[in-house]
Order: sequence, then structure tokens, then C-alpha cells
Amino acid sequence: MKIALAAIAISLTALLGSEAPDAPAAADPVPAVQPADEQVAALDQLIAQSRQENEQLGQIDHQIAALRRQAAGQESQRQDEAEQAAAQHAATLEALNTLRQAEALLETGDSDGVDDELVRAEAALSGRRLVDVEMAREALSRSDLLPARQYLAAALAERRGSR
Repeated sequence: MKIALAAIAISLTALLGSEAPDAPAAADPVPAVQPADEQVAALDQLIAQSRQENEQLGQIDHQIAALRRQAAGQESQRQDEAEQAAAQHAATLEALNTLRQAEALLETGDSDGVDDELVRAEAALSGRRLVDVEMAREALSRSDLLPARQYLAAALAERRGSR
């Protein structure tokens, strides 16, 4: 079957190749040659279009770079905020540990250095806990240990309640 198809193809090629020279051509595969002025004008138009596309690509590239810088800035800000939150959390935990130690010291009747520790703990506290520690310090200034312990216990309880 393949041999028969090949033979038919060879025959058709031979027939088409032996056409009379005065037979009209079906379609000329080679385009007509343009005059030089038209070619130059077409090239100028292509160059202008290419420049315009390059400018657009440059603008897009600048926009992408700006978006990347913005995203990097936002990521950096997010990381800074996360680090600040972690540092604040660690400081709060340390302050609460200080409050526990101060409460334990006051329970034994020892108030030496407790006020200084409470001053350092206050820096990491806020809200009701801060008010309770300030009240404990005020009670300590009057050498009234029981209310000081109660205020510290309230500050510690406030922390557990707000979790």
C-alpha cells in the first residue's frame, strides 16, 4: 500500500513538473518586492513600535520594583511588630515572675528590696495590673505588708483572668 502511494506521488510530481511553460501560475509564493521607501517606512514604524513597547515594559518593570519594595517594607514592619510583641510578652512574663517573688518575700515579712523590684516590673505592666502594683508600692511605703501582698495577689490574678 505504501509503495502504491509513493508511486502515485511520484507520478503527480512528474506531471506537475512537466506543465507547459505558458500555463498560468496558480499563486506566486514569493511576495512582490516593495520599493525601498516603503521598506524604510515600514522599518521606521517597527522601530517606533518597538521603542513604545520598550517604554511600556520599562514602566511595568518600575511598577513591579515599587511593589516589591512595598511588600518588603510591609514584611519588615510585620516582623518588627512580631518582635516587639514577643519582647513585650517576655517582659510581661518576667514582670509577673517578679510579682510572684515579691509576694513570696512579703509573705515571710521581708520587704527589703521589694519596692525596687516592683518599680522594674511596672515598666512591663499596664491596665489594672499596673494600678495594683502601684497600690502595693504605696502600701509598702507605709510598711503595711498585708495590703501590699493583697494588691500583688490581685495583680497576679488579673493576669490569669485575662488569658
